[in-house]
Amino acid sequence: MTASRSGWTPLLRSDDPRARADALFVLGMLRLRADDDAEAAGIFRTATQEDPEHAESWANLGLALGRMRDFTGALEALARAQRDPQLAADRDLQRARASAFVSLGQLPRAAAIYERLAKEHPADIACDFDLATLAEARANATRADFPTRELLLSDAARHYRAYLRDAPKDQVAPRERAM
Repeated sequence: MTASRSGWTPLLRSDDPRARADALFVLGMLRLRADDDAEAAGIFRTATQEDPEHAESWANLGLALGRMRDFTGALEALARAQRDPQLAADRDLQRARASAFVSLGQLPRAAAIYERLAKEHPADIACDFDLATLAEARANATRADFPTRELLLSDAARHYRAYLRDAPKDQVAPRERAM
């Protein structure tokens, strides 16, 4: 969808940087929903240049970069988004940060986020999926002896079983939804 066909051209030509950033944000969301992550990232990046305080654009830039496997860029954008008090405690953004840390092999940083979320939200079944992902990553990263690795995989299996038992059957796994 082009800006001219969608009626966003007047906002994109506005003298107000916030209005331009808002219009770009909507266009970026359309591209993100169409799974055009590279195009979406470019649009969100332009929105953040128009309005460096546009937290939603920073957040979605981080998600798009994560889906493109640019985990360092994703972490930078997500950290910028979470400077906004309304997004600081957003669980999906925190999970996206932790997932990026896992992908970069920074397991202690991921663990701190996942374990805090599980403690703060014990009824959130997505925490079981997060903890299973973390345990599996730890098992795959370890050079430990066989029993230690098996213990970590057993922990992952326990969390995966709990997630599968409690999750609605049509629910997408949290990490797959975020990145």
